[in-house]
Amino acid sequence: MQNIRLATPADVPRIVEINIQARRAAFQGMIPDSYLFDDSDIEVRIKRISENLTGYFVYDDGDIKGFIAVNPCPDADATDFFELRTLYVNPKHQGYGIGKKLMYHFENTAAESGFNKVCLYVFEQNTKARAFYAHHGYLPDGAQKTAINYEGTHMRYTKTL
Repeated sequence: MQNIRLATPADVPRIVEINIQARRAAFQGMIPDSYLFDDSDIEVRIKRISENLTGYFVYDDGDIKGFIAVNPCPDADATDFFELRTLYVNPKHQGYGIGKKLMYHFENTAAESGFNKVCLYVFEQNTKARAFYAHHGYLPDGAQKTAINYEGTHMRYTKTL
């Protein structure tokens, strides 16, 4: 897909920057600011992603504006699903179709990898993201995960391609 490519080690600081900016914009008021605005782990995040860039793709039109991370789903009840681990777009560039292009890239990658079912987890309180995924044909399937670093529930959404 045009403008979407595999991430490289040089992209990692920008991936982390977008992740921080987009999470703050999306989750402020939903999860504690002490978690959202704690920058003490930036170097840890950069190192963790740098050590395993497998499944990271960036939207790059000369400036990286968004990214996704994908892999086969690790859930015991969904091993035949391909998972969208994360999708973030820089808040300044949201509303221009970048998230949609990243979503389509995820689905195409899943199909090319032999999967016909896909899943993702979305924070229950994030109604904007839930609406985005529903618009793209994803529905909650009842599975949930509890957030580790703050109170909250992540709902699994699934789709058959």
